[in-house]
Amino acid sequence: MISFRLSTKEYEQFHDFCVAQGTHSVSELARAAVNKIVSAPAFSLDNVLENRVNELEGQLHMLALELKRLKQVAAPELLDPIAPRKLLS
Repeated sequence: MISFRLSTKEYEQFHDFCVAQGTHSVSELARAAVNKIVSAPAFSLDNVLENRVNELEGQLHMLALELKRLKQVAAPELLDPIAPRKLLS
């Protein structure tokens, strides 16, 4: 047996969905959903982990680009260490 908590609002939404779909109970809906996820050909923990790593790599890349842009706008001398000397000359 597996149990999980639902808020009152979540339970009402699930119950309304069950009624609309002709499902006999929220329990039957949860069982069907879990079976569908687990039986999907693309389901595997390796896939989940790989997708998460790819997502994080993308976010890191975007962060690096944003940092580079901020450096160029806010402190161009950080990109060219000779720049402050040029200003003093």
